[in-house]
Amino acid sequence: MPGPVSSAVARILLEKLRLPADEVEQRFAQACSPDYWRQLNPQLHVCLDSGKGDIEARTVGADERRRLLDQLKTARYFAIPNPVIAPAVAAAMLQAIDTLKRAGWHEVFGFVYDEFWQVTRTPSIIQFLTGALGETCHAMPHVVVHYVEPGVGAGWRPHVDFSDRGDRLTVWVAVSDATIDNGCMYVLPHDRVPADLRAKWTAGEALTRDEVKVLLHATRALPVPAGGILGWEGDVLHWGTGSSPGAPPRVSLSVVYLREGIEPMADELPLLDPQVAPGFAPRLLSIGKAIRYYD
Repeated sequence: MPGPVSSAVARILLEKLRLPADEVEQRFAQACSPDYWRQLNPQLHVCLDSGKGDIEARTVGADERRRLLDQLKTARYFAIPNPVIAPAVAAAMLQAIDTLKRAGWHEVFGFVYDEFWQVTRTPSIIQFLTGALGETCHAMPHVVVHYVEPGVGAGWRPHVDFSDRGDRLTVWVAVSDATIDNGCMYVLPHDRVPADLRAKWTAGEALTRDEVKVLLHATRALPVPAGGILGWEGDVLHWGTGSSPGAPPRVSLSVVYLREGIEPMADELPLLDPQVAPGFAPRLLSIGKAIRYYD
């Protein structure tokens, strides 16, 4: 039986989906049932925390980790284009997103499954995160699944994730290949853009033609295959572009981590263990928060 937390959250998120009244009760019961989700995508797991050792395709070694930490320190983003996540895991997650959409669920419901949490909690990623954010860093309940429709969709327009707070790091995982043609990520590295120009953008001030040229010239495209991982600090300008005709969908997920010793804001609670996938009710809470965020 669903607990009071999961029941309340499920009702909120179902209302956000704007379902017809006669569907709400059925969907509510399904959303609160781990068994329903297991049956919908039997290739994945729900609250079993199994198969975690099979998530990684390779280990991020000490030398690569140092390079990534240096890149994060200077440019305020990092890129791991050589896939860390096993191809079979990424393929199973991609299949799950397709099944969810065909069953009428928002793609962010992928986060009911263990694997959607585990891909950012592998040993290599945890070592990198603790090196970047400190041993007692925390995961925030901010989760997103990005689905760029083939040919007609586009990623989000240029933005920063957190203009009003620092010490947050977004980790982005490619579930499918992210290419130039299907809307891969673009970033503006901090070490290539003057600080005063970044400040003007964040403040929403008008830019001159020459200032726009500087931003365009500094842009980095970040195509990565399925299983590759990107990340950026909360004040890094980034975006996804539009999909070209004939391109496959671009599917990815992202989560956010908080540096150790930083007091979370009210909308960032409850903080989550960065090394362990949360239980079922906190997953529904994160999904509910995500749907509000999409709105």
